[in-house]
Amino acid sequence: MDFVSKKKIWNQESQCSFRNLRRGVWFTTCPTVCSHLQSPFTSTTPLAPASGLSQRWHGFAKHPIQIMHPDSVARFYTAPRAKSVGVLSQAASLLSLSTNSMSPEARKLEEAAEATPLSPDLPPIICFPGGGMFFYWMIGVVNILQDEIDMTTAHMSGASAGALASVLAACGVDMRRAAEHAFQLSIDEKLWDRKLKLALVWGRLIRQWLWDLLPDNAAELCNGRIHLFVLELPGLRTGLHCKRVPVTDFKDKADLIDCALASVHIPIFINGHIWTEYRGSRCVDGSINADRLALNIDPRRHTLYVDPYEDPEMKERGNRFLELYGDNPGPEGTWEWINHMMQRGEEHARRISSAGQLEPWTHSSLKMEAGG
Repeated sequence: MDFVSKKKIWNQESQCSFRNLRRGVWFTTCPTVCSHLQSPFTSTTPLAPASGLSQRWHGFAKHPIQIMHPDSVARFYTAPRAKSVGVLSQAASLLSLSTNSMSPEARKLEEAAEATPLSPDLPPIICFPGGGMFFYWMIGVVNILQDEIDMTTAHMSGASAGALASVLAACGVDMRRAAEHAFQLSIDEKLWDRKLKLALVWGRLIRQWLWDLLPDNAAELCNGRIHLFVLELPGLRTGLHCKRVPVTDFKDKADLIDCALASVHIPIFINGHIWTEYRGSRCVDGSINADRLALNIDPRRHTLYVDPYEDPEMKERGNRFLELYGDNPGPEGTWEWINHMMQRGEEHARRISSAGQLEPWTHSSLKMEAGG
C-alpha cells in the first residue's frame, strides 16, 4: 500500500478513534489502522482477540509496541461516568503492561547491546525509566546517590517520572524538599476532596512544582548530559510511526520544564488532553512501551538502571503505579506512603552501592580530578 492510501486510511479511521479517545479510549483501536500503519520493513503478528493485545515491531526505536484490540479497549475503557475514577486508573495502568515484556526480536537486540564492549573513555550514565508515583522511590535512590557520587556532573537519561528525577538530580535539588513541596501542593489543591484525585490536574501541579524547585540556570546545568525521552506521535516529522526522541539541549528553564512535561504526558490523565505540543510535535509520555533497550543511550557506556520494579514491593504493586496513596487514603496515608517509597529507594541504593555498582562513577570522578 502506498503512502497516499495509508494517509487516507489514517485520516478516515483516526477521526473515529480520536472521538473515542475523548471518551476515554487512548489508543487507535481500528483494526484497519492497526494493520496498515507499518513501514515495509516492519514485521507484525495479527491482532489476537483472545489475548486482547497485539505486539508490533517498531522500526525506529526497535522495541515492542503493544496495540490494544478493540474488544479489550471496550472492556477496560468504556464505563459509566460514575466509574470514571476506576476507568482512568485502569487505563493508565494498561500503559505499563508492556514495560516488563519484550518480543524475541527485542530480546536479541538487548542481548547484542549487552555484549557490546564497554568503553572506559565514555562517561557512565544513570537511567531513570517511567514509574508514575514510584517517582518517590526513585528520588529515594537519588537521595543516597547524592552522598555517594557527584550527581551534578553525572550523565543521566529519563522518561516520564524518570525524567523528573533526572532533572532534579542534575540540578542538585534536595530530594526531601522536593517531596515535601509536592505534598504541600497536593494539600493546597485539596486533591483528596477530588473524585478524580490527580487526574486532569497533575500536569499543572508538576509545572508549578518544577518551576519552584529548579534554579534559574537549570537548562545550563542539564545541557549535554541529561537526555529526556519524549514519544512523538505520527505526523509530518515522524511519518506513520511514533518516534521516541531523546532531548539533550534546552534553551532555558521554561524549555526544560516543557520537555519534562512532554516526557511525563500520560494521555488524558495528565491534563485532559491526548497529547502535548513540544517543539512542533505532538508528544506523549516517553516511557510508553519502553523497555531498557529503548532508553539505552549508548550500549558502549556503563548504564545503571534505577528501576523501581527491581524492588519486590514496588513490583507487586505493579499496575497501581498511579495511585496517590498506599493502603490508607487521605493526606496522612499519602505522606506515609511517600516516605515509605523513599525509604525503599534508599535501601535499594545502599544495596547497589555495597555491591560496587557505583564504581564506574567513582573512577570517572577520579579521572576528571586527575585531568583537572
